Amino acid sequence: MLIQSSVLILTQPTILSLASINHPAPTFRSRTVVSMRGKSWVPYLSAQASNVYSAEFDFSAWELFGCRAVRRGDFKAVLQGPPRGTGDWELYNVRSDPGETKDLAKVEKQTLEDLIRDYEVYYQETGMFDAGLALDMAQKTARSVGKPNEVVGMHGFRGRGNGSSGRKQI
Repeated sequence: MLIQSSVLILTQPTILSLASINHPAPTFRSRTVVSMRGKSWVPYLSAQASNVYSAEFDFSAWELFGCRAVRRGDFKAVLQGPPRGTGDWELYNVRSDPGETKDLAKVEKQTLEDLIRDYEVYYQETGMFDAGLALDMAQKTARSVGKPNEVVGMHGFRGRGNGSSGRKQI
């Protein structure tokens, strides 16, 4: 199997594994240490495993400069504002469309919904705060309660995805 994609979060567990060092979480020198994200590539690189992650249970998500993305198996969902994107979640099959030119969001609706749920699990597990998303959601809430010129409470705008989907963030 060819290596299809890699993300930076795989570096730390791989290096620690190669050095035979255990990650110190949950504490180190009386301080709380955040658990490590990602999986080691060592089993794959030493031919003990045919892949690093399971397309059925593992996903990888990230955000950068207001753009959001999540990938599981051959599918990748991307949310980017104009001019790069549509402002809505887009869905691509990166195996058959590596250039991400054919948006499948309207055709593969369930796959897109599953990936968005995966992203929301990532969002909650990382404690990430996305100010742009918070503002968008607060403005939508204000419009829905009939106060379009007022931004109301930004709390609770992420209600779905409690981490019990059975999928694991890598």
